[in-house]
Amino acid sequence: MRNSDPQLVQARAIIACVGDMLDPRRVAALIDDPIDRAAGQFAIPLNWEYTHDGFQMIAGGFVRHLYAAGMRCPRSLSQAEARDEAVALLADAGVGVEGAGYSGALNEAALAGAEGMLTVLMAVAEALKERLRHEYARRVRLQFVEAADWPTRRAMAAILVQRWPQWPPPGWDEPSLDELARALWPFLLKTLGIDAQSQQPTDDAAMWPF
Repeated sequence: MRNSDPQLVQARAIIACVGDMLDPRRVAALIDDPIDRAAGQFAIPLNWEYTHDGFQMIAGGFVRHLYAAGMRCPRSLSQAEARDEAVALLADAGVGVEGAGYSGALNEAALAGAEGMLTVLMAVAEALKERLRHEYARRVRLQFVEAADWPTRRAMAAILVQRWPQWPPPGWDEPSLDELARALWPFLLKTLGIDAQSQQPTDDAAMWPF
């Protein structure tokens, strides 16, 4: 394949574009920084005392504020929507030392009062950032990698093999370009120095067990 072949030119452009789109500084500027700023604007009374209704009111109010002030495309949530979203975000969060998920968040707020509630809100913000990063990476994958035709995907795989400092990894039989093209997304992330597991692994990631 010559350097001027259309598939090779397109493949280089896609790899460069994905690298730019997933640059950690770009992702932080688009997602993390606005949410962190919005979270810093939210306050709860220092003398706040735990009740379950009060917990849901504060957590829901926090989520409403993040959606209104911390998103590139602001969204207005109803109180019920915000409460349900807070519960969903906390479902997989590790909060404090008394448990995980929503029950762990309740325990943290009940045991530590306002300070515990602040810990819960920070967990909500982190969970929202993680969700948005995953969604952002998914859109990048669909737009730039999955939309590429098969010859371009094979060309991308060939370029990535050339860029890999020690290929194949120790103990590996060298895969064919077709095999690499089928597992292109995790291979591309690894070559770009991006943790594939942080980008919401898919079935392809299981084919590329780093």
